[in-house]
Amino acid sequence: MSEGGKSMIFLTILETFLCCGTIFGWANLVKIFYEEGFNRKGLSLMLVHLKAFLKSEGNSEVEQKAQLNSIFAIGSSLTSFGTIVFGAFFDRFGTFWTRLVAIFLAFVGNICLFLATPNESDILVTFGLGFIALAGVTLLITQMQICNLFAESRGKVLSLCNGAMDSSSASALLLYTVYSWSGSYHLVWICCASFISIAIYRTLFVLPKSIVPFPLPEGYVHTPAATNLCSNETETFDRFEDEEKKELTPVVTETVPFFSTQVLFSPLFFSTIIFFTIQVYRAYSYLALVTESTAEIIKQAENLTLEDAQDQAGEMTKHFGYVQFFGVFIAFLNGFFVDKVTEKTGNSFKGLAAGVSCTSALGAAFSLLYLIPSKYAQYGTMILSVFHRSFTFGINATVIAMSFPMEHFGKLYGIAGVSSTSLRPIINLKYLARRSCGELRDQPDDKFAS
Repeated sequence: MSEGGKSMIFLTILETFLCCGTIFGWANLVKIFYEEGFNRKGLSLMLVHLKAFLKSEGNSEVEQKAQLNSIFAIGSSLTSFGTIVFGAFFDRFGTFWTRLVAIFLAFVGNICLFLATPNESDILVTFGLGFIALAGVTLLITQMQICNLFAESRGKVLSLCNGAMDSSSASALLLYTVYSWSGSYHLVWICCASFISIAIYRTLFVLPKSIVPFPLPEGYVHTPAATNLCSNETETFDRFEDEEKKELTPVVTETVPFFSTQVLFSPLFFSTIIFFTIQVYRAYSYLALVTESTAEIIKQAENLTLEDAQDQAGEMTKHFGYVQFFGVFIAFLNGFFVDKVTEKTGNSFKGLAAGVSCTSALGAAFSLLYLIPSKYAQYGTMILSVFHRSFTFGINATVIAMSFPMEHFGKLYGIAGVSSTSLRPIINLKYLARRSCGELRDQPDDKFAS
């Protein structure tokens, strides 16, 4: 791989880390809003149900946390449903215009958060984080095509992109560090807005105006969007090099149908959706209850008081957060595995099957380890959970990119993202059922609606 290729991959990972998954660092973001005194109003129905389950009338602290957590519920839902909308937009209008929309949404979101004032314009926090969530997933969709420039390492590059998304929740930790160091709420969003500069640079000077095709046609030359804009070219086309004339000649790409029912209803895509939905449910079901369940296990296994068990569980989840930071490196292992099997067998589907099998095995392993009533077993569960989640999102994008036409990638990726949310209400119902039955009633509610 050339130095230029390595730098392109590095910038892709850096942008994904800083710009695409800030909303998923909610555990750190909510501290900022809580300390500033924000109190999301207008979701009274959710609050009524919360009081019924938690029996918390008059507990303004619990109500404030629940109202703030509802913002995360909205933002994460927008992330899921935004994939299909902006995925289709990406397939139709190409890289440049899709990223411009994402950059615009990111700036609007940061402006809303910058202008938000506690007890006066709290609603701007909801709008701001919603726009940032949409911007992040839109930028992520445009990142995947980079793998087409590295035919022999497509699995690795795709896994790195998704791994960087998995680790990008740590960007919220950077923002909270700025807040803790400076004490300035406004400086936080100035820093967050500055992250977008790398997206602007890559949009103009690194990524193409349209979509990188796969397989790459013979003589394909990667041309940054700024080159096309400066040359006043109005058509969307790829550029190829004529070996005889040594000139760059525009070749208009064939018009493709907006969608293909043959692709949508294919057994392979249908099975991919089912697999991805089940694995996402398994991953998020664990994340939603990890603190409370770990405290419960520690309390029973070591005969501790609830308060001591909660303290130990909180320390363990802090270590869990550190492990999640390495998601970008963990996801790379899955891509490396897929590429190696593909290289040895000469069959990409065998490589993908190996990646899917490995992901399923990790999911089964961490689920079984979770059942062992031991503090040390729960440490192992947390580590395997990070591996499983990184592998899940990596293999999903890899299967879609390597098995279906690239011109439909955005829509297929979006459909998979929306489908993965279909079981999300079950996770919330399970949480509420456990709390209403009394198993978690005495524990703090800092994971509600997440």
